[in-house]
Amino acid sequence: MSGNLLVIATKLLLMAAVSYTVLLIAGIMTVIIIHVYTVGRVIGRLRSIRNGDHDNGLSSGDVEKLPSLYYKCGEKEASREECPICLESFNLGDICKVLPLCGHVYHARCVDFWLTRSAVCPLCRKNVDPMKQNGDQQRANVD
Repeated sequence: MSGNLLVIATKLLLMAAVSYTVLLIAGIMTVIIIHVYTVGRVIGRLRSIRNGDHDNGLSSGDVEKLPSLYYKCGEKEASREECPICLESFNLGDICKVLPLCGHVYHARCVDFWLTRSAVCPLCRKNVDPMKQNGDQQRANVD
């Protein structure tokens, strides 16, 4: 009887060792695949940055040149607008910025932060960068 138990225990131990080894190899392969995928994405992102294929924001100087105004409430209090970025209502005296090409209005603090990261209007995606606007106009004149 104890011989049968020894055989069964040996088989169970062998099956556990094989299962553990298979799971260990599967876990290591998963980590390797995730690492290769992540490194590939980082290399691709660095390559696009080096080649200039990414959206740069505006410089602080260019952001400061955009027209600013103090918000004045209309006649009806209920018709108050809100900033599309933070979704807070404009209050009397808030410093706001108007984007020149599209005319969209934002809190200055919200749109300044946005434009330092991306040189497009958050709502309509029109380019705000004066250098790129001039290039687009020149291309339109050539066509």
